Amino acid sequence: MGNSAMFQCLMAHHAQLSLTTISHCTLNAQYVLHMRRLPNACQCSSSMLHLRAKACAKQKFVAAAHCMAEVMTTCQQGFCNSFFAFIPGANSMIEMMASGLLASSGDIATKVCSGESMSDMMSGMMDMTGMNGVCEASLMTDVKQWMKVLEQKHKEAKTHEDICSSTEQYFSLLINGLKTRCNVEKVRDFLPQQPMLADYLIKLSNIIVELISNDQVPGCEGPKCIVGITKKGEPAPSKVVECRYNEVCSTMYGTLDMNGVNESGALSGCTDRRACGEWDCSTPEALIAIRNESKLNVTSCDGFKCCTKDGCNVPFQGPMCYEGIANSTDGYLNPKRCEFGEVCSIYYGTIANEMGEVKNGALLGCQKKEVCKLDCSTPEFVAGIRNASNLDVRSCDKSKCCEIDDLCNVPIFHAETCPAIVDTDLALFSNCTLRTTYEKATRCIALFMIEAPYKSTTVCKSRYASTVNCLAEVMSKCQGGFCESLFAYIPGAREGIKMAVEMMRMTAHAEAEKVCSGNFLNDIMGGVQPPFGIGEPVCDNMVLDDMHHWVVLLMKEHMTADTHADICKSTEEFFSKVITAVKTRCNFNAIRQLLPREPEFAEYLIKMSNIIVDLISNDKVPGCQGEVSMASCPALSPNACGKEMKEAWLCDYISWRITLVHKWAPEFLRWSASNTMMEIDMSEMPECRELTVECKNKDQYSKVKDMFGCEIPFCKDGKYSGGTNLSIWKHDHMLWRKAFSVWQAAQAYGGDDMC
Repeated sequence: MGNSAMFQCLMAHHAQLSLTTISHCTLNAQYVLHMRRLPNACQCSSSMLHLRAKACAKQKFVAAAHCMAEVMTTCQQGFCNSFFAFIPGANSMIEMMASGLLASSGDIATKVCSGESMSDMMSGMMDMTGMNGVCEASLMTDVKQWMKVLEQKHKEAKTHEDICSSTEQYFSLLINGLKTRCNVEKVRDFLPQQPMLADYLIKLSNIIVELISNDQVPGCEGPKCIVGITKKGEPAPSKVVECRYNEVCSTMYGTLDMNGVNESGALSGCTDRRACGEWDCSTPEALIAIRNESKLNVTSCDGFKCCTKDGCNVPFQGPMCYEGIANSTDGYLNPKRCEFGEVCSIYYGTIANEMGEVKNGALLGCQKKEVCKLDCSTPEFVAGIRNASNLDVRSCDKSKCCEIDDLCNVPIFHAETCPAIVDTDLALFSNCTLRTTYEKATRCIALFMIEAPYKSTTVCKSRYASTVNCLAEVMSKCQGGFCESLFAYIPGAREGIKMAVEMMRMTAHAEAEKVCSGNFLNDIMGGVQPPFGIGEPVCDNMVLDDMHHWVVLLMKEHMTADTHADICKSTEEFFSKVITAVKTRCNFNAIRQLLPREPEFAEYLIKMSNIIVDLISNDKVPGCQGEVSMASCPALSPNACGKEMKEAWLCDYISWRITLVHKWAPEFLRWSASNTMMEIDMSEMPECRELTVECKNKDQYSKVKDMFGCEIPFCKDGKYSGGTNLSIWKHDHMLWRKAFSVWQAAQAYGGDDMC
């Protein structure tokens, strides 16, 4: 073997706690790969851990099996010095094991996720290991019983922490039993003729016990936290550890007895999340608890702070807060790292602009903790805010301080300019209710659907990118203000939405390439394949499997559709099946079982789910508006009065409006997509105009949506008694001129020869 190949081989078998078992992986490396991740980020153990949860996922079990099979095949590549390298046929054996794991993963997943007991199968596998001669006979009996208890606890588990706790208890019993009731040296008695193999197996057993003893339950890792002691002014400790599943990052500020000298500083580490509520850490009882937990002589505690994100417990560092001013419709906010001892603050009141206009608003920034306890409405406090901010603050009605999470000081307004919320709607974004968001989004989707199927890939990509940019614009505008909404209560949601909007805009053309290439099924489904077997307790366990099948079927029908009517028919049938399945096979009230600790959020999700079902049930497929049955406008008599002329004009206008935007424009766009090389820009979706009509016969009143998703009211018999003002014609005339200019350009490009 050459030097380069020798260098690539893992020669870690010289280390005290390592062993090369497969060509490219030491035992430690295999353990890490199995229990953590491969370069492609598959997480075997984390996926498997949730299998006994209420919403049990067969797909996660299958993914975990695929991951573990990939570990085996990846590690066995090459011919480095290893245990299996000396076993004839080992490569083929490992490949067969990996293939068998892949082939049987689905069946095993079905058994596990259906609640079928697996402890008997595991017991049989343990009997085959031949450990009875190395360990006490009673240990095998106990291990089998522990497995049955663990399986039962997994079935009864209500939370992820329940899963982690019971699994941790099982491994603790197992490791303690292996250490105290087994003697691996007896392996030599079984292999007197093979001393090298005996030594190998002894070392192998010791390493496995050591690895499991020093590791956490896979998938139950807590946040990665900074650990150590820091004096003020010193850099933060470099040591970072992975906390347990029930722990969070913490930092205690106070004094420690360091070699007989009291030193002020910070103690960073992991803390049980139950110890992170509002409590006084300076009491004698609290100090005793801190000393017992830290094993350090803590002499005083001035403050105690907990956080949940990786690396969040940097000592002597303040929180990340919003800084700036905002009102219900606008704001100028930037994230700022506050000083140590400061918290995030919001002051609600009135602020005068440069023109002297006084408006309600909020001032955000960093503030000392002790200042947060003061009454902000006093003249002295208002004057202090005015001087500190250099803004013309006139009054302060209330204040709020927080430091639990970064960017926690999100301003929330209940102003007249905020969207009105009725019982059948929800505040989703700051500027848009759930129903408004749905209506705006479907109008964007109509921009793409109105012309489908596409004969020109170029036009398809242009329309798809325009639709994605339209959706991004909807999200951006809907989240633009600071009214009360779901996302207003989620720290960092505003930044998350901004990032999502930017990502949509950046990837619009790349995604359009996939969608319009005709080869996009795998990209859309993300490579995920049934069976899923997921749904309970909200839906039955076959709903997602059926929906996956319907989506694939819909995509194939779209790809082979010849006419726009084919597209609309297949899409309408798809939504009909989905809505029927949701109404008959799901119970949204069961969401309460999934979120027992967050009842308000559960009620929000239940209401949101019902509204979405109602919206889709009572709506047309975007871009697939039906035919309009409207009688011709009555003839105008020679001696018609002004009232009759207005009624006649209104009938003509509505008829023209429906013909232009509901009938002619979609056909024109489909024609242009098939017969020209031009790309008509549809990214600027016009705002819907509020049209009103009054019918002489009220039972003849009806509505239809145009290609932009805007509703056009009309009288089916053509008899109007009143309605929209004549000035609205100007807006529609501009729309017609834009369409007509495209028509003229198309004629100039190809003329009659284009047909």
